[in-house]
Amino acid sequence: MPDPQLTLHTSNRVENLAKRLVEVSRREPLSRLLSQETVMTLNPGIARWLQFQIAQQAGVSFGWDFPLPGKLFSRVLSGFEPYFDSSGAFPEDLARWHLLEILQQLEDQPRFRDILRYCSADQGARRYSFANQMVRMYDEYLVYRPEEIISWEDKPDESRFDWQAELWRRLIRRLYPKTAQPRHIARLWSDLRHGRILELACEPARWPERLMVFGVSSLAPLYLDLLHQLSQYRPVHIFLLQPSDLYWADLKTRKQMGKIARQAARKSGRKLTNDPEDWLYETGNPLLPGFGKQGQMFLDQLIDKNPLQDDSGFVPPAEIQSQLACLQTDLFAIQDRDVEKGSAPFPSYDGTIQLHSCSSRRREIETIWDLIVKRLDDDAQLKTSDILVMAPDIQVYRSHIEAVFKSKRGTDLEIPYSIADNIAGRRPGVMSGLLAILQSVSSRASSADVMSLVESPLLREVFQFSDRDLESIEFWIRELGITWGWDSQHRSQHDGFATDRNTWKEMRSRLIAGAFFADDTKSPSGFLAFSEIESGLADTAGRFVECLELLKDLRRNYSQTQSIRSWQDLFAGLIDRLQCDREEWQRDYQKAKELVVETLPDLDNAFATGAEACRALADKFDSSVSSGGYLNGGVTFCSLKPMRAIPADTVCLVGMNRLDFPRANRRPHFDLLAKEARIGDRNTRDEDRQFFLETILSVRSHLFLTYQGIASNSDSEKAPSTVVEELMAYLEKGMDPADYQKITSIQRRQSFDASYFEADETQTYDPDRAALRNRFASLLNKAAPLKSDPEREESPVDEVLEVSTLAQFFADPLKAFASTVAQLKFITSSDALSEADELLPDGLDRYKLRTLLAERLKLGESISEIDFEALAQSKTLPVGYLAQPTFAAEIENASEVAEIAGTSEMETRFIESRIGDIAVAGESTVRLMDGNALQISVGELKAKRVIYAWIQHLFTSAFDTRFSGETYLLTLHDKQKHLRFKKVENARELLAELVDLYRQGMQGPLPFIPEISEAAAKEWNKSSNSESEEAFAEALDKANTLIQDAVTPSEFSKRYTWSPYDRACLGDDYLPDERFVDHAVSIWSKVHAAVGSLDINELKGAAE
Repeated sequence: MPDPQLTLHTSNRVENLAKRLVEVSRREPLSRLLSQETVMTLNPGIARWLQFQIAQQAGVSFGWDFPLPGKLFSRVLSGFEPYFDSSGAFPEDLARWHLLEILQQLEDQPRFRDILRYCSADQGARRYSFANQMVRMYDEYLVYRPEEIISWEDKPDESRFDWQAELWRRLIRRLYPKTAQPRHIARLWSDLRHGRILELACEPARWPERLMVFGVSSLAPLYLDLLHQLSQYRPVHIFLLQPSDLYWADLKTRKQMGKIARQAARKSGRKLTNDPEDWLYETGNPLLPGFGKQGQMFLDQLIDKNPLQDDSGFVPPAEIQSQLACLQTDLFAIQDRDVEKGSAPFPSYDGTIQLHSCSSRRREIETIWDLIVKRLDDDAQLKTSDILVMAPDIQVYRSHIEAVFKSKRGTDLEIPYSIADNIAGRRPGVMSGLLAILQSVSSRASSADVMSLVESPLLREVFQFSDRDLESIEFWIRELGITWGWDSQHRSQHDGFATDRNTWKEMRSRLIAGAFFADDTKSPSGFLAFSEIESGLADTAGRFVECLELLKDLRRNYSQTQSIRSWQDLFAGLIDRLQCDREEWQRDYQKAKELVVETLPDLDNAFATGAEACRALADKFDSSVSSGGYLNGGVTFCSLKPMRAIPADTVCLVGMNRLDFPRANRRPHFDLLAKEARIGDRNTRDEDRQFFLETILSVRSHLFLTYQGIASNSDSEKAPSTVVEELMAYLEKGMDPADYQKITSIQRRQSFDASYFEADETQTYDPDRAALRNRFASLLNKAAPLKSDPEREESPVDEVLEVSTLAQFFADPLKAFASTVAQLKFITSSDALSEADELLPDGLDRYKLRTLLAERLKLGESISEIDFEALAQSKTLPVGYLAQPTFAAEIENASEVAEIAGTSEMETRFIESRIGDIAVAGESTVRLMDGNALQISVGELKAKRVIYAWIQHLFTSAFDTRFSGETYLLTLHDKQKHLRFKKVENARELLAELVDLYRQGMQGPLPFIPEISEAAAKEWNKSSNSESEEAFAEALDKANTLIQDAVTPSEFSKRYTWSPYDRACLGDDYLPDERFVDHAVSIWSKVHAAVGSLDINELKGAAE
């Protein structure tokens, strides 16, 4: 055997390793002109960066090949075993279906009993998950436990882990039917170690002429053995990033040293008295053994191969010592820095290391945007391509990145960017649409789920749904009360009540009937025709029904069992049905078909259910990563992946949360790698820690870290990642306390907070946030301008003020300001589509039913003529037997009011008049018999409803000459008393005061909350002297107590809950002041003076 030609090149700078790589290539040119230099990397990101470096130094990067490990080692193995591809490669997708078939045919033996019990649960749904997990474990065993695999095959009677061994033996008989002894990677490794592969049998032409391994900080021991074997025939160069030119693999953390000391003390029987740090090992810099455990083990494994070592690439960190450079110097010198032990402190704060605590992912990206803009502003030579932003999973930040960065396109603040590591199934358009459809097959088909599918770009494009179409479809879903389920059978499969009511079958039947039958006509399926399809939307209804049929057809195949080839044909056909003509989507359609063929191979002798086929395809879509998006000339956003230490001027690490990074190394208890851990085993937690260390080494100027450290709706705090905590602990003990405090900052929850617009280090460059801040500028000044203020701008009110608009404003002034002036819209739970059936009538259903009754009463129609069946299908009544009792109870409650309204002839007029410089208009309705007004409320007479009726009463009193002076406020609520408003002499003046307050409330938030303001006014009126300071203090205290209770989150019902609009206008720290009490007393004292109880029998007598 020739001597190995293995060389190890090390440096603390990745750029120097790239230079050494080019130098090796130039110094020893390949023998053939057209031969390719082969460089193995672990991901496309480092490969693309290396291409740029090669082109920069050599002038061209043509003739270089950058295979990933899987492809490279298949090539190496095929040189040792020419038939490796056909008799040794382990195809995971093929193995999964064969193992699934094996699990279906398992005998009832003691060794398989636990497996059978697990796989039979959930109607067999776990079987696919178990098969998938076992295939991945077997793939790892081939690399990390090759000797165990060989033992299973060669010594079946002696092998451990009996059931795993037996499943493996059955699996390889299916995978390699033409060979008695598969020539997989474990077998070849064993033969190479024992010299059973002759040199004459090798095919060197399959190997690269020279192999270089770049940017790798860990490899399985088996792979190192293969590289060592290859180095006997071909030169192998490994380029390894190291923190120091000193040997550091024997450094231990204090935790490791304590463990070793305790073990030594137990063995010797002596008591441990000294600090283990003083007599066992050196700690050096504690960050090195804390973060670099994986790198230490890999370095030792490489040195054991006795390579030639080249350490000429090491260079000391920059002499100009920033805080970041000082940290890198400590790592290079393997020295600790502790001010209390006499070490020199870090330099003064310079912003090169920053940690930002944010309340959400959106705030993290907004903070990163501000930091990037500031870096570009501070350094005119800095390019956006020199900035790298990484997260544990960049896809969860994708929408926030696009929202923040895309909004600046076409402006002076545009920052070019690209997002790498795009998961196929999350790429907008074809891929995301197909993934959503596949995932929906196993769902309950709730209204929200289906609406989300219909709104996806793929189905919108295929079925040509416009924005108006989607609004109409959502309206139909709400009107028809669709909640979940395709039909009664589907509901029963999900343990629901077997009924077609509120299912998509009902919607389909009623939409079709609405297009062909007259109003309230019963269709052949028993459903009434839906008559709310507007003119011109019949085609929309037809396309929506077609979309529902496509989704239902896929669901119909869910429980069927077919061959894998049949499932391939079915899903290929689905993609054809969803094909459209958009040119930019054609590549994705082709990629989707390739994934279908890859996931569902041509197997006629392996079978699976539709659920298993959908799950496999969805998993493939959700795990297939594209190679684009790396270093495209702008800021690069990518995921935190091991061995991706790309050097950059500025590196931003987002999502440094305790639960997200480093990843936990979770394995099932029966996994051999969990049962018997060995040096060189893959450990995701150690991988992430190593990557964090390499990132620190690769930053050249600034390191920014963000995490979600504060709750979005409370003051609770969350700890950052453990690696961040360890880094900050090291910085804290080596820094002046004042400098350390500047490193960490807590970002405000709102990006338009006032502090960001002050002249300090936290300012923002975002004009959109500044514009939003200007909308709320009036919040900074608690005193709103009075009517007499000559400098006050004209109120943004309509030329004609509708009395209904005025009444709605005082029902919730803060919401009116935020939604009308600031144009804010907060999505609440009441806005969401209903996804569950109500067995009992809820408040909203009762409100709808009472609204219908009230409308009929106002029109003088009889409530006894209401069609019960039509009402039931309008979804205002509960499902089943409770419908009739509920209907009867509401009719009985309304009958008393019906006696009054039904015998009273009403007349409505539209009135328009002026109050000062503004026109006020609206409808006024009075009873002809006595000139009084009658209002019917469908719910409780709470503060909002009373104030609404009060304004209508003032309007009628001020401008309707027919009005006698009293308004009767009747309610259909069964536990509420009726009210009356007495005659008001100065109605016009009172209405003018309210109009003036309305104008103020359209300029800035009016501190008036009906429920709380009424309580404060009642507290004021309790005092014997309402003008005293004591009365004011008691009213203020009452308001403050109720506001604090409203702001505080609670699981129990409260008198009033702080709404998002209240929070936007007043914040969570609002304290009521004199202005709040003044408005409460001035408005409610007049209402309370005019309101009185009402005896309905008195009205009955008057009516008779």
